[in-house]
Amino acid sequence: MTDLGLLLVRHGYDAVARDRTARGGADTYVSRLLGRRAVVLGDPDGARAFYDESLARRSGGRSGSAISCGY
Repeated sequence: MTDLGLLLVRHGYDAVARDRTARGGADTYVSRLLGRRAVVLGDPDGARAFYDESLARRSGGRSGSAISCGY
């Protein structure tokens, strides 16, 4: 299977849909991004779980807004 990073370069916003289809079509699934394991969350429950600090411990991670600003 192709790395999601390469798909993003080739297909832009359509990359996740292509990757999801190639990996079985589930809303939430495991993929690879720049060679590392990544979990793609594709539904409102997944998004809530991602931002719920009582469910996950982050060490050195940045929020989506910090990444999009280039920090």
